Amino acid sequence: MHRHVVLGSSLFFVLICCNLAYGQSIMVGPDGKFEKKVLSVPYAFYNESFGLAGAYAYAVTGWPQKQSALISTAMVGTQASAMGFMMGKDLRIPYTRRLFLDAIVQAGYFQENEIYIDGNPDFPDERAGSNDSDEDDFVESDGWDNFFRLRFKYLLPIGHGEHQIITTQVVDQGMLVDGATGGESWNPFVSGLTYLEVKPFYRWQEVDSDEVQENVRTNGIEFSLFRDNRDFKLNPSKGSALRLKFNRDFGWLDSSNSWTVVDGEFDKYFSL
Repeated sequence: MHRHVVLGSSLFFVLICCNLAYGQSIMVGPDGKFEKKVLSVPYAFYNESFGLAGAYAYAVTGWPQKQSALISTAMVGTQASAMGFMMGKDLRIPYTRRLFLDAIVQAGYFQENEIYIDGNPDFPDERAGSNDSDEDDFVESDGWDNFFRLRFKYLLPIGHGEHQIITTQVVDQGMLVDGATGGESWNPFVSGLTYLEVKPFYRWQEVDSDEVQENVRTNGIEFSLFRDNRDFKLNPSKGSALRLKFNRDFGWLDSSNSWTVVDGEFDKYFSL
């Protein structure tokens, strides 16, 4: 979808400029000094959904806690599309030591939005968005798309997480000098950080097209196990990362359908 390209590009730019890709760690320079980083950038772009658009991105690392980060962006276009987005990373829950939160919230109204749901008359016998569906099996719609995702992460007291809940990492010109948090062993009781994660989520998408008029809603919860055995999350040179996920919408409350997704991801890093 057009908005995903715009939002993805904006966040990628912010992540690179503010070094937001690392987890519960505090990066300092060779002199050992911590410096809060702030990015404030107005920008413009053009696409079919927004038309000519103006946007603003603001990000800060090291606030409200030294290991945390906040990202926000807002944009509005000549086609009457507009959206606001906010993300918080690695926020430690008050009165806890090992419980952290990654939160994402979006509210937006989009014109000519490509939505992969059933209703396109050119594909009457196909399930839109399925593995074998046609890439053009979507409907174009104007409407709201609002969602939130709250990932609660509990750091288990094993491996590097046994004694290092928030690590200080010394970095020189983008390279890790001291403070590795993984990559020493495959054994999770010796190396790396292991998390138990719970993520409640909600999404409401308004569909208003010539073919379909309805509100699509989903709410549910994701359970995951994340084993982060990378030496340096921002620029890993060794180690690996493994995440196993179970997602379930139980069909409760105002959910449109019930569904279940089980998936996993594994990454391995080598120093070249």
